[in-house]
Amino acid sequence: MVLESEDGILDAAYCKPTVFSGEAKINSYLNNGPIRDFNVIYDPVQICAEVKLVTKAFNTRPKQNLDCIYALYCIAGSLTVDTAEIDKGSLALCRSFPGQVQYSKNSVALLVSLATLSGR
Repeated sequence: MVLESEDGILDAAYCKPTVFSGEAKINSYLNNGPIRDFNVIYDPVQICAEVKLVTKAFNTRPKQNLDCIYALYCIAGSLTVDTAEIDKGSLALCRSFPGQVQYSKNSVALLVSLATLSGR
């Protein structure tokens, strides 16, 4: 998908997290096949958001001293989060950092961290 704004063009490629302001005027069009997107919409005054593409065990540390929620969205293959099996198109939502994540062959997932900013 290609996103056009007054500031230029963003290539929102498959498996490539793309960041832009929700206040920006965006025109979009497909450049190859159907839309495959996952939107994370939040108030940047209240929330710090981070999206990472993960394909194997990762060493991201939990957000220290922050009220945080984590989501793992399975894009391909399947994963096991603690003891729950997550298939393609499914999401695991966790109030604490996932203790153990196992990936099947060719698994791809998005790890989303949403932390409340201090003082809120």
